[in-house]
Amino acid sequence: MKLPNGKTTLYAAGSSGKLNPRQRARLQELGVPEANIIHGKGSALPKEGNPINVNHAEQIIIRNIPEGSQVTRKGISWGVNKQMHLVCTANLVWMVLEVFMIDIVSHVDRVQHESRKLDAANKGRFGAWCVNYLFQQKDILDSVKTNIEPSAVELLRTAINSCWNSNDPAVDDNTISQLEAVEWDPDSDESGGLDELFGAATSMAIALQENDENHTANCAERVLNYLDYVYTPPSASKDVYENIIQAECEKQIKMIELLQDRVDSLSLNSLR
Repeated sequence: MKLPNGKTTLYAAGSSGKLNPRQRARLQELGVPEANIIHGKGSALPKEGNPINVNHAEQIIIRNIPEGSQVTRKGISWGVNKQMHLVCTANLVWMVLEVFMIDIVSHVDRVQHESRKLDAANKGRFGAWCVNYLFQQKDILDSVKTNIEPSAVELLRTAINSCWNSNDPAVDDNTISQLEAVEWDPDSDESGGLDELFGAATSMAIALQENDENHTANCAERVLNYLDYVYTPPSASKDVYENIIQAECEKQIKMIELLQDRVDSLSLNSLR
């Protein structure tokens, strides 16, 4: 970035508003000042500013840099090879880590397309199924216990159950506003899982209320973001990483298929 004062500096962000400690350390090694690594709850894109098929990380950076700054080169890509082709205001992609061949962006596009076949109630159920999976992960549960107020935890449980049971209008604008308002320390190493959990919960509620496939797909993407965060090498081997991501992609598509004609046989823990 070229700042209004003429100086040039580097910025970095994660596409979902998070970067794990290993990624942040690597960015600092590459010369990005620690203060310019944008991550945490406050960096996530709002629902009205989260368009499909754009580079979300760059949009997050643009929202956080001084007014009048000039974008002179574009970010970093790891984990999703299709990111290099997404629409950006700059024309250079800087590849710094191994890029794996699982194309999460294409999968999320497929979820969006397939979920158009679902009515609003089943869009909400799919979202609840995704959120419930995140809520059951031990590290996220531990983070919830230490960082989230009990009233917000109860709100989340109620929202999951209401969306699964299609208890609309129990899920209303107030529910969405309350989910969006839940707070925690965005700079803690635990924040990534909470970002995904409550981001998915908000999208779950909007998907049901507005019959919106974009937010249905965002629930699926949040689960994959979490798995990417946990299993990206060297946290796990490349094969383990790819197998876990691929298995989750297959489960998500299968769940959409089942919701179309076998909903009475399903539960929040189906395919898990």
